[in-house]
Amino acid sequence: LRLHPQSTLCQLVVRTLAMGGARNFRLAEVASALLSLTVAAVVGVDAATVPANVRLFFSEYAEGSSNNKYLEIYNAGTESANLGDWAFPTVSNGPTTPGVHEFWNNFTAGAVLQPGKVYVIAHGSADQKILDVMNQTYSYLSNGDDGVKLAYGTEADHVYVDAVGDFQADPGSGWDICGIVAGTVDHTLVRKTSVTTGNPDWDASRGTTTDNCEWVVYPKDEWKYAGVHPGQYVTTPTQAALNCSTVSPVSISKVQGNGITSALVGQVAVLRGVVTADLQGKYGGFFMQELDGGDGDSSTSDGIYVADASVVVSQGDLVVVRGTVKENYAETQLVDVSAVAVCGKAPLPMPYFLDMLPTRNTSESILEPLEGMLIMLSTPVIVTDFYNLGRYGEMTLSSGWNVVASQVFDPLSKEHNEMYDLYRDTLTLDDANPAQNPDPVPYPGTGMTYDNYIRTGDTLTNVMGPLSYAFSKYRIQKTPGFPAPAVQHTNPREETPPDVKGRLRIAGFNVLNYFNGDNPGVAFSDSLNRGASNADEFARQRKKTLSAIALVDAAVVGLLEIENDGFGAGTAVQDIVEGLNTATAPLTYTAVTFDVTDDKIGTDAITNAIIYQPKLVSVVGKAILDSSVDPMFLSINRPTLAVTFKEVSSGNEFTVVINHLKSKGSSCVACCADPDSTFVGNCNGVRTNATKAVGKWLKTHPTGRSTDDILIIGDLNSHHYETPIQTLITEFGYTDMIDKFTSKEMSSSYVYMGLASYLDHALASTTLMSNITMVKAWKINADENMILDYNTEYKSASQVTSLYNDGPFRSSDHDPIIIGLYTPFAVPKQVTCGAVKKNFKQMGCCGFPDKVISNTR
Repeated sequence: LRLHPQSTLCQLVVRTLAMGGARNFRLAEVASALLSLTVAAVVGVDAATVPANVRLFFSEYAEGSSNNKYLEIYNAGTESANLGDWAFPTVSNGPTTPGVHEFWNNFTAGAVLQPGKVYVIAHGSADQKILDVMNQTYSYLSNGDDGVKLAYGTEADHVYVDAVGDFQADPGSGWDICGIVAGTVDHTLVRKTSVTTGNPDWDASRGTTTDNCEWVVYPKDEWKYAGVHPGQYVTTPTQAALNCSTVSPVSISKVQGNGITSALVGQVAVLRGVVTADLQGKYGGFFMQELDGGDGDSSTSDGIYVADASVVVSQGDLVVVRGTVKENYAETQLVDVSAVAVCGKAPLPMPYFLDMLPTRNTSESILEPLEGMLIMLSTPVIVTDFYNLGRYGEMTLSSGWNVVASQVFDPLSKEHNEMYDLYRDTLTLDDANPAQNPDPVPYPGTGMTYDNYIRTGDTLTNVMGPLSYAFSKYRIQKTPGFPAPAVQHTNPREETPPDVKGRLRIAGFNVLNYFNGDNPGVAFSDSLNRGASNADEFARQRKKTLSAIALVDAAVVGLLEIENDGFGAGTAVQDIVEGLNTATAPLTYTAVTFDVTDDKIGTDAITNAIIYQPKLVSVVGKAILDSSVDPMFLSINRPTLAVTFKEVSSGNEFTVVINHLKSKGSSCVACCADPDSTFVGNCNGVRTNATKAVGKWLKTHPTGRSTDDILIIGDLNSHHYETPIQTLITEFGYTDMIDKFTSKEMSSSYVYMGLASYLDHALASTTLMSNITMVKAWKINADENMILDYNTEYKSASQVTSLYNDGPFRSSDHDPIIIGLYTPFAVPKQVTCGAVKKNFKQMGCCGFPDKVISNTR
């Protein structure tokens, strides 16, 4: 028999052994000890009596991702509760003895729970948003199938007052609740506003439908009520009845004050105003604002958010509300609402018009006095970031387009820092819905589809709603009753690749972790797989990737983020070659192969590759740069490939060099003694050494050909004025051809956290530069929302179809870079014999061996 050291049975055994000694231990004595327990120790009912004016119950339970778990206890009574008299006993999966707890868990010594307040028990490694409201840590909170009860009394003499789960048997993955199968797993449960006391009868509490259960079930990792119970709050005997004639002793403006936090935090306030935004259905409350322009003081807000849904209100209702002032994650709110009186209708106040969003360093002083008020943006704003649009229904807005500063200025310069200070990306457009993965995606219009899209760089007009503050950002909430923001496609889709005018086209394509399954690569389920999760997702990815590459019709294509599984049959690169040849014509493309160990280039799961069209160019030399060639080129970078091609029509030779250097993310301090940087991202020294190694290596003509016509492409994970790029420019004479043709101030092929830039480069040697006709990014990916890619995770069944198309848009997260090379041959010009006989003796027709004269290079 194996017993947990904290279990009741184990403690009985220990006590029995202590009384009689090991040699006197008998099973009968254990049985006697068990029988000597009061009924309360087994089933939790006996003489223990809860104080009449203390009403504790579980107000919230969260079983989320990772360690994001917590229990919230609420005191709905009128007296303080000494939590030393209480406990939260638990069982792990199925109990050792049905009906009996396994672990008796005490509250922190000295803890007291005041009336109308909550006490939060959370895992010590939970998200910071949970830890911010946490009162006590506990590492063994439920995984969905572990029962917990709220008990008053001692372990030997107690009564259960509430429960989440039971102590009867293992429920499997979790208990059904409110009609949701295994709803205690991967959900947050919030007690309904109608519940004012605990219920130890778990079956009655969890119910069978949304109507007969005591809980509201929210999606996983929804914590908007953590630390504040939105339900039936305490009304103390000293509070007078509230009605429409109740005089407000303070105004909303007084509550807000002219500082970052309210001076009345913790005090009960009665406020009067008009409901400007009814968001009770999903957001859990409403915004109200003073009538007649408030106090006329521009330094104080006239609006406030009321965290209450117990009394139904509508936009335009005149209301009187009593609650407690709280700074909830730095937003002034009215919480613990004890009464709401609806007093007819009132006109909505005029919104505050913002002509331009404030800069980053002035946003707080300008937007804080507007917190809770209706605002309207009177000029168009640009969408600069919508990474969270599909997941949380939000977008970043800006008055102006924002480029990574180190693309325009030296990262150590004064101008670099000043550039960021002047950006006006200081407002988030939110959908007033805390749920994850909204369906439909709330913008644009009635919801996003593949064809009803919005891109970064597009502009919005008609942006209006209440201003809130959450998750460290000022937000304007989408509000029923106001027109939806109108989208103007000021950055429209480019249906066809840009015309780069060259005789040949060279392209750099990031193929977004193109893993095509096992044999010879890794299976979709393998931990080394970084791409599609299954064959169905890969089929979607493949169609989009092939569509994009085929439309460019490049003579040479450099591929990045392709599975490192060799060059033979079934490999990722051959899969792309075969797909392109099927889409175009047989033998249109072939892959450049390398003689490497295990048929792999480098040791990473992804690598670089080059494919080409044999009818246009031939391979005359190739080489690989890695740490074995130059120790400065650390293996944390993917190996660089150099291939010299000969143009079939002219015999011209040129070398294409494809790179994918270490990212700016993870640190290089431990591996490479390269200090972290807040200016240019981590591992800048690693990348700088790599480009220095590349520059030196190329001077040796590593492919065995003497041509100095060199084109460096790929993801160097560096911006124009960062040292990796400047090393190639200043020490080795290369020219940034993107800057030459489209300017570094306006160019981009990647968007990250609302900042546009190009990490994907086209750097030309001096001798090749004059033969490049144009360089442009085909903007099919970076400005498109990630929800339009091939992935099916976090999408409803209808979204899997409506958000997908086989076309090139969002085939990757980087835009392809397309380079035009060599001026096209002159169009042959027909000449007559009469026009040439005057100057030339007859040789065949008109004195020439051919009828047509044409110019070549």
